[in-house]
Amino acid sequence: MDKLEEYAKAYLAEFRGIRTLEDAYQSMTVRVSGIMLVTALVLWFSSSGSGTAGSKKKSKKARKRKHGDKKSEKELEKEKLKKMSEEETIQYVVDKFTNEYEEGLTKLLDSYDAASETMQYQRNFYNEMLLHLLLDLDGVELANLEGERKEQVRLQRKAAIKKIQLELKKLDKLS
Repeated sequence: MDKLEEYAKAYLAEFRGIRTLEDAYQSMTVRVSGIMLVTALVLWFSSSGSGTAGSKKKSKKARKRKHGDKKSEKELEKEKLKKMSEEETIQYVVDKFTNEYEEGLTKLLDSYDAASETMQYQRNFYNEMLLHLLLDLDGVELANLEGERKEQVRLQRKAAIKKIQLELKKLDKLS
């Protein structure tokens, strides 16, 4: 405490407006508080990951590490399709269309209102999903097949494509 008083008397008393020892203490308290506040803010910003673009990149990297080697559903589905035979792939796409999209598509086509943003969003969603199904069917290779099996797979694929394209045409008419 004695050293603090000496410092206040020797250095802070020279400043304008500091006439008494109490003014010196008050001035020093305000300065130390300000320095502590600035230090706390700097530490908080650097550790919380908010505020700058660099820290946002860091938080994205942290999120990737958090999720680790988990694969997305799309990646898992692509791997699943690669392991399937041609017939299984075609059946998988037809089943996906029937189970996930056909009912909602029918409801949308029956009650479509062009003024509704929700219905426009749904139309775009179904359009996108049906295009993905067509891309899955495009991945069915016929070149490695021979004879009757090749013809059978070609006809199954053709029927699935026609079914999906018919729904796409109906969606296009809504625009």
